[in-house]
Amino acid sequence: KGFGNARAVRQLLESATKAAMTRIGNDFSMDQMSLMTKDVIGGDPRMTNEKLQRVLDSINEKIGWKRVKDRVKELIDLCGKSYDRELLGKPQLDIFLNRMFLGNPGTGKTSCAKLY
Repeated sequence: KGFGNARAVRQLLESATKAAMTRIGNDFSMDQMSLMTKDVIGGDPRMTNEKLQRVLDSINEKIGWKRVKDRVKELIDLCGKSYDRELLGKPQLDIFLNRMFLGNPGTGKTSCAKLY
């Protein structure tokens, strides 16, 4: 008892090891094996997230969603700043994901919420 997170730790270590091996590439050798912070926490969310890119493409196709586009950009920038702080060993920023979608019927609230 007391090792409730052992599986999670092992999975995180395996994931970080796989990321390090990918980063090192064909020149991989156990002698050179070292984990970097970005191997553990992942890549920059502003650059490497394919799902985010698909959602941004869908949002950018919409006409008249300027405020939504601005808020999504602000949220992405905040996530990026939090990532940069984490790389430096500083506490992450608090990011609140709750949103209210208000407006008249037929203005795209549900479409926006699905993308969010």
